[in-house]
Amino acid sequence: FFVCDDDATASCNATFKDVRLSEKKVTLDNTGHLVMGNSQKLDTYGWLQDLEHTIETTSNSIDIVGNTWRALPIESYSLTANTMLEFEFDSNNEGEIHGIGLDNNLNNIDAQKTFRVYGTQTWGIDATSYAQGATANGTLYQIPIGQHIPYNYDVNYIFFANDKDNGAPDAHSHYTNIRIYESN
Repeated sequence: FFVCDDDATASCNATFKDVRLSEKKVTLDNTGHLVMGNSQKLDTYGWLQDLEHTIETTSNSIDIVGNTWRALPIESYSLTANTMLEFEFDSNNEGEIHGIGLDNNLNNIDAQKTFRVYGTQTWGIDATSYAQGATANGTLYQIPIGQHIPYNYDVNYIFFANDKDNGAPDAHSHYTNIRIYESN
């Protein structure tokens, strides 16, 4: 909670900025899979993108419905030319942007770090060419992140764009088996 108390003149004015509560950072196992908990908390990524939404996590998946951009804090990972981002994606309701990416902060939504896997808008890097085919959990993607984001860039977040600003905020994204690893 925040307090601004001035009983004498009632003219208290205070600004609380960049306040953030965060859960423990997510780790990677020895194969590069994210090790999450059930009901894992995700931080707001890019202000003014949170409208009506729900988020559910399990040990290996994230399910997002609505309009929100969220980030999962991960242990620092230094990208190389060989860094890969792999995951399975499924959706039963298309929004404007369904995307995923890696970043080192929460405040700068960047089209050059957002890999769009679905949606009606063309914002971000089109990742559909990285689709490897259907699985039991949706479509498998293997994105050579190191070819798009500068080498030696340390990332602390994996973020998810579930954008549906127009109409009902009912976009749906389901990410499973998220993995960050080196291709060789």
